[in-house]
Amino acid sequence: MQPNVANIIAADLEGAAPTTRARVSAFRLVLAVASDFRAAMDRRYRESGITTQQAALLAICLAAPAPLRQGELALRLGVSQQNVRQLTNSLVRKGLLVERVDPADRRARNFQAEADAAALFEARNEGDFEEISTWFDGLSDDEVLHFGNVLARLLGRAHRGQRPAK
Repeated sequence: MQPNVANIIAADLEGAAPTTRARVSAFRLVLAVASDFRAAMDRRYRESGITTQQAALLAICLAAPAPLRQGELALRLGVSQQNVRQLTNSLVRKGLLVERVDPADRRARNFQAEADAAALFEARNEGDFEEISTWFDGLSDDEVLHFGNVLARLLGRAHRGQRPAK
């Protein structure tokens, strides 16, 4: 039998303070929604031969004014350098990313999106945007705007170093 999502979210919270229960539940819901959204985008990107994580790396490179080092990509994606290495290797093989030796430090590598990466997004955006919009059906425009603002505030805290201790 499939476990009830509400039971999973509430697991082990009995006896916790109401504020703690609410915050831990919200955290778990964000993770569940993010996982569902990522899986849905992975299915959409499959036809283009990339994953959501690869698309995120390409989007970061396309937005950057200069090539980025592996460590910078890892920080921006919130993943390990080893994970970035796997992503970049795949994208270089697919011709969507170029890897160059950093002239300032020959041990380091810089990555820059190829024109084909920009063309990929340009060709996909309209359909992807329409599909993503349907994921918020049932919410008003004001609710979606509020949700986005709350997430942006949480992300801003994380980017200012107000993350949980390691």
